[in-house]
Amino acid sequence: MSDADQPPMGDPSADLLSRASNRAAAVHRAAFARLRSGVAVASTELATDVGLSSRAVDTALCELVASGTANLDGSGHVVAVGGLSVERAAHELFMDGVNFWTWCAFDAVGIPAALGLDAIARTRCGQCGESIEITISRGSPQAGNPIVGWLPGQTCENVQDDFCPQANLFCNEAHLALWQTSAGNPPGRVAALIDLAAHGRDVWAEMHPWKTRHEEQRVVDVTLLYFDGCPNWRTADHNLRAALGEVGLTRAKVHYRCVETVEEAEALRFVGSPTLLIDGIDPFNDPEASIGLSCRLYRTPSGLAGVPTIEQIRMALDVASR
Repeated sequence: MSDADQPPMGDPSADLLSRASNRAAAVHRAAFARLRSGVAVASTELATDVGLSSRAVDTALCELVASGTANLDGSGHVVAVGGLSVERAAHELFMDGVNFWTWCAFDAVGIPAALGLDAIARTRCGQCGESIEITISRGSPQAGNPIVGWLPGQTCENVQDDFCPQANLFCNEAHLALWQTSAGNPPGRVAALIDLAAHGRDVWAEMHPWKTRHEEQRVVDVTLLYFDGCPNWRTADHNLRAALGEVGLTRAKVHYRCVETVEEAEALRFVGSPTLLIDGIDPFNDPEASIGLSCRLYRTPSGLAGVPTIEQIRMALDVASR
């Protein structure tokens, strides 16, 4: 990729939620926040939270149920919303000390990623049925994992009916390819775990506890400079995405530029791969570093490393966002 935004990852379910009425959207947010305690939510609680009448809340809940973005029990309590469920479902999620379930495997990765939490997601390969367990640390799945996911691309009128049944994880790309063939090559796209986490931060952005703090701040512009063959730039990208999720900067623009020649390195004052620029400024600037197509070293709490830590990037982003 050369100086371009990372290609957007489509999600019909996110588009469906964007078309909800303002009242339904407010009830959706309030129900999700309440459900994080692990207990079903009464409509009277939601009425208090959003400042609406009980009748208005019931109407909003009917809208959410119709679009497949909420489930109610026999008493009218919310037991699932936005993919997070306190009733048993196909995919398990242990998060914030509470056992949850989710409607699809993407939910199980994307929700803790958006909230920046430690979690364990458990599901099964969509092809062979083998158990899959994903450990998520501060909203980021472990880098280099061969497990991949599938994000469906067909028209979505009901999240649980049209999107979730195919939004699964697979042991590896070979298993996913076998499933694609057997399923008739449905529309959609393959996504690595790191991409699923990044996409989840967008889909559930409004649920992040830092959102209110950052929503009025200007958009931060980030560029990742690297050279082809650099062994560390993807790890730097992983740490960057994790840091962006932790501080709630889901509107940050991330660009990627591959530096290909010595002349280009000199023009950019490129001091090694990978290099992060936040609003055009290198927050880890080292005056003694040499310009050129070489690997870069960073001073971290654990000693010299090929990339800055998530915490170091988070601090740099936090300063820039202010």
